[in-house]
Amino acid sequence: MSSKNKQYEEHLWSQYSKYLDNEELEREKMNWNKEIENIENWTKEYLEKSECKGYVLGVSGGIDSSVCLSILKRSVLVENIKAVALPCNSNKDSLIDAQKLADNLRIKLEVINLENSFNTIIENLKSINNNEISPLVKGNIAARLRMVQLYSIANQNNMLVIGTCNKSELMISYGTKFGDLSSDIEIIGEWYKTQIYEMTDFMPEVPSSIINKKPSADLWKNQSDESEIGFNYPTLDKILQRWEVDSGKYTDYNDGITEEDFNKVSSMIRNSKHKRKMPPICPKL
Repeated sequence: MSSKNKQYEEHLWSQYSKYLDNEELEREKMNWNKEIENIENWTKEYLEKSECKGYVLGVSGGIDSSVCLSILKRSVLVENIKAVALPCNSNKDSLIDAQKLADNLRIKLEVINLENSFNTIIENLKSINNNEISPLVKGNIAARLRMVQLYSIANQNNMLVIGTCNKSELMISYGTKFGDLSSDIEIIGEWYKTQIYEMTDFMPEVPSSIINKKPSADLWKNQSDESEIGFNYPTLDKILQRWEVDSGKYTDYNDGITEEDFNKVSSMIRNSKHKRKMPPICPKL
């Protein structure tokens, strides 16, 4: 197994693979190839059935959108892909990494800077909010602006917007309502964050600079996904897997997962339910 993902060498795959012999490890690798091929086929078939012309994808320079773009390149013709970088007071390295990926895949990367639109909204908000705006509100504005842009491009070109959420994020709804949690389809939503890292072992086109950096939605300076969530992804994924297997009930397996941490994640799942459902409609009398 590739060792390029040094930052996440202790993720679940690494822990699991220690107990496999070479023959078993090769079978696991083969299964990943089949899983990736399954996503590719599903993505291709969905587009054909939709009668749309292609897919629009926001390329952030992060690992999730990188894996999605790699899958798209394998699934549909390049002319049916619109890859768009949407910097909004973002880290400059994010755009550099997005461009590296696009170059490796030989896909044109469109760059649309949203800072002017963002600043206009912020100034309007300041005028009715005593000049006080939290980083979280600013981050949500940036995420929603990006989705407005992606859907405008999709609408203009009869295309579909690809979501880039992994299963870890979807289960706890770590994202912005009507922002990055909005899409037409989610192609990696059945795989945990640590599994997305595993996929890159079969995607040499994904730059190591993307794989090795800390996960971040890049919504404000020095923002970190894991700091905001309160868990690193290997731990979060371990808890989420147990939450599914044990139907949301805590069981002590002496594996380092405490009941307190399990309950914290359970609360995240429960309290974010509104993000995973359509708005409630008041019934008639």
